[in-house]
Amino acid sequence: MVELSRTSPVWERSLKLWFWVFVTSCVAIFFFCIQGVQAASSQSNSTEVSLNIAEAIEVVSWPEATMLLTSNAVPGQEVVSEALRFTVRCNSQWGIQVQSDETNGKLREYNTTTGQYVTDGRESQRGVEWGITQNGPWTPLSSTPTIMITNQAATGEIGSTISFYLRYLPGFNDVRLGADRIYRLVLTYTAAVGY
Repeated sequence: MVELSRTSPVWERSLKLWFWVFVTSCVAIFFFCIQGVQAASSQSNSTEVSLNIAEAIEVVSWPEATMLLTSNAVPGQEVVSEALRFTVRCNSQWGIQVQSDETNGKLREYNTTTGQYVTDGRESQRGVEWGITQNGPWTPLSSTPTIMITNQAATGEIGSTISFYLRYLPGFNDVRLGADRIYRLVLTYTAAVGY
C-alpha cells in the first residue's frame, strides 16, 4: 500500500487535476445557464383573440311623455298630432310595437285632481288611430300590441329617427268635460330586435 503525503508529487498532481475539473465544471455550468437565459428571452408565442357581438337596441329618445291633441276639438273635423319621434340605435334588424291602455283605443274620462280614470265615466265616440305619415293610412289603437315599424335595418352608431302621428275624429257624442276632467289614453311602446 502506498501512502500519499501532502508533499508528494502525486498528491499535487491529483489536487491540480481536481482543481481544473472543478473550474471547468463551473465555467461549463455558467455558460449553460447563460445560453438557457438567452434562449428563453428570444422565444415567442401568440394569442388568438375572438369575440361575437350580441344583438342590441337602444332607444336614444322616446316620444313625449304627454301630448295634448287639442283643447277645442270640433265634431266632424279630424285632429292630427304633430310628429311623435323615436330615435333608435340598433346593430340588427328591429321594429317598434304600440298598444293603448284601452281595448278599442278610445279616450276615457280622467280626473286630473285625483289622477284616476272616472268610474263609469264617459269615453270618446271613436278610437284614436296612428299612422306613419300625417295623411295615413291610419290604424286603430288597441290594447293588443301592434307593429308600427318592422324589418328596419341596423342603424349603426348614428341611429335612425322614426316619426308617427295620431289622429282623432270627434263626433257629436263627444261632450265637453268639466274643468278638472279630460279624455285620456296611455300608449306603451316596445322597441326590440327581430320585429
